[in-house]
Amino acid sequence: MKTVLAAALLWVLASGQVLACDVCGCAVGGSYLGILPQFRRHFAGVRFQYRTFDSEHPNLFGGGIESVSREQYLTAETWGRWTPLHNVQVFGFVPYHHFSRTEDGSLTRASGLGDASVVANWVVFNTGDSTRRAWKHALQLGGGVKLPTGNARLLQSNGEAMPRNMQPGSGSVDFPINAMYTLRRGAWGMTAEGNYRINTPDAEGYRFGHRAGLASRIFYWKSMKHMTMLPGAGIFWEHTSSDRLHGTAQDFTGGHSLWAGVGMDWFMRRWAFSILYQHPLAAHIGEGYIQPGPRASAGISYLF
Repeated sequence: MKTVLAAALLWVLASGQVLACDVCGCAVGGSYLGILPQFRRHFAGVRFQYRTFDSEHPNLFGGGIESVSREQYLTAETWGRWTPLHNVQVFGFVPYHHFSRTEDGSLTRASGLGDASVVANWVVFNTGDSTRRAWKHALQLGGGVKLPTGNARLLQSNGEAMPRNMQPGSGSVDFPINAMYTLRRGAWGMTAEGNYRINTPDAEGYRFGHRAGLASRIFYWKSMKHMTMLPGAGIFWEHTSSDRLHGTAQDFTGGHSLWAGVGMDWFMRRWAFSILYQHPLAAHIGEGYIQPGPRASAGISYLF
């Protein structure tokens, strides 16, 4: 196996194009809409996500100590919803990323605008406003496009390319699709959400693996005079297929992970807030060389 990996590295060096090591975090990750306030109203907001990974970089030639790095990913995403029709919702997302990696005492940073995306959802049905139904439920289906607005060609201080998983952009046009179902009876409810992203190759023939995510969450609805609170807990599963270069699967890419999460959503008149903490239960990412740490997210939105 080491002979094969060494030959692969020699081919990369001989090609004259440094592709950088792909054994680093951010290999698996889904994007969830979460609990959405008041279907027929527009909103604009920002949400933050913090993730960490510990990555083991194999010594391709043997005889030495394998390197271990810690990756930290912070994303601030501006997003919003526009409802042109009572059963149509259009979402827009513009992320800003700040990545850092510490390896052998050396710190590498990368930051910049990420890839913007637009998704249109169709509300198939929604009985949440009905006073005659004990069971209230809603279903949304949608899809959209992610554009290569982020920089995918950042260089390190030595002039080499940043690892692909530390680039703010992907350099490709991709197509996300999603489905979301919400069910509530009395104060208790649940959400089930699935998403899938079909990725295309960039200008150099590199394609990130297609990504899938499933999430289910149970929540409790507590209304007060000027505020509604929704504490909840859920489970999250994510999978990414292997990246490909000109159709050839790349080593140390792709994988799957399972997470447990607890969080809170609350609504105060025109404002919506959310926090979520997720802990990894199981993971096999990058052929086992990448171990995800806990991650957290928070958001604030204004309805109008």
